[in-house]
Amino acid sequence: MARNLPPLNWVRAFEAAARHESFLKAGGELGVSAGAVSQQVKSLERRLGVALFVRLARGVRLTEAGATYRDDLSPALARIAEASQRIGAAPNTARLRIAALPALAEKWLTPRLSQFQEAHPETAVELSVAKDVRQLAETSFDLAIHYENQDVPGFGAVPLFRDEMHPVCSPAFAAGAPIRRPQDLLQCRLLYDIQWTEDWSAWFAAAGLPADSGNRDSGFALYSMAVEAAVEGLGVVMGHAALVAREMDAGRLVAPLGLSVPVPHGYAAMVPLEPGARRAVGPFVDWLKDQCPTP
Repeated sequence: MARNLPPLNWVRAFEAAARHESFLKAGGELGVSAGAVSQQVKSLERRLGVALFVRLARGVRLTEAGATYRDDLSPALARIAEASQRIGAAPNTARLRIAALPALAEKWLTPRLSQFQEAHPETAVELSVAKDVRQLAETSFDLAIHYENQDVPGFGAVPLFRDEMHPVCSPAFAAGAPIRRPQDLLQCRLLYDIQWTEDWSAWFAAAGLPADSGNRDSGFALYSMAVEAAVEGLGVVMGHAALVAREMDAGRLVAPLGLSVPVPHGYAAMVPLEPGARRAVGPFVDWLKDQCPTP
């Protein structure tokens, strides 16, 4: 008889949230956003046909059914972990070498990699950053995650997602310099990644202001630096939604204005076209697509 098992990711999300009685803390443990934990728990609740949590204004609380389910699941997950540890890693470990845009590697992919490694312990992942992948065929990388519409000989593009962007800043900065309309940003220090100089221009144009508006005199070589500067209250950065989700979920950044516009470049996985490519490439790309934000 087939076993009617829910997806393990849903179960793990519930078990972590039940232990912490917090979607935010569970997301921190699992390397995903609180929103992702919430969605996985909702999917599990729909599958089971029962509410596992009571959603409160500040946090969540287990229902009686949720507490019972937690007590039954925790030992089962512990046994799975123990059995997996006894078996050990597969003797023929595959190695997958990935190159990615610096911001995408640090802010989006790295926090999620533990999920792939847990699902595919036989694959060892090596992640590096690459601002240019046009010479990908001449390197030792197996695939790259970069802008779409790249012309890379020997590689094809698998579309991943096109992000949205909007200005974000720290709560303290927002309180000290009220930002209620796009024009208010003209009085603020605007932070930017020196590789993504078109971000602010695109947003100002969508807001009906001249594209060259604003005081953009704080540039950073890495997007993560610009984000951290915004967290520390230096100014306002253009927040790529997928890349600042963790800071937004944790309340370290806020979006004072509601206007979001598409990021100028979509993202894609550049995968080898040759039949003899590493077997681990396919499963990794399938996993990547599952991680992409829903349009």
